[in-house]
Amino acid sequence: MIYLHKVLPLFFLPTFVALLLLTSGLLLRRRFLCWAGITILWLSSTPLLSDLLMRTTEGWQVRRAASSARNAHAIVVLSTGRIQPPGDPEVSEWTDADRFYGGVELFKAGKAPLLLFTGGWAPWRPEARPEGEILIQYAADLGVPRNRM
Repeated sequence: MIYLHKVLPLFFLPTFVALLLLTSGLLLRRRFLCWAGITILWLSSTPLLSDLLMRTTEGWQVRRAASSARNAHAIVVLSTGRIQPPGDPEVSEWTDADRFYGGVELFKAGKAPLLLFTGGWAPWRPEARPEGEILIQYAADLGVPRNRM
């Protein structure tokens, strides 16, 4: 039940809808359904429509300079996006490092006196260090004082 919010949206993605239409078309022997599935798959893979769908779901905001942000009591960086590949535990791969670098950028711009990282512990990897601890080390390497995190 805990992972339902991760699995359920997959049923509404264009790939699943296209596969559902293709399968239905083959089983029911309806060419229209097959062509509809192929068309949805093709259209959703073009940059024009895929970019439009991403902007619609994520919002139409544009990135602003850190200097234009309001001052706050603290900057909170929600952990996610760091993947630890097999091998050296100090090496990270990022699916999206914008949160981390955005938080560091805001801190360096003097927008808040504290920079907080959430834990990000994965229950399927109990031996792994919480992501927040690793992000603190990365931020310290970028010049953020440890007593401010």
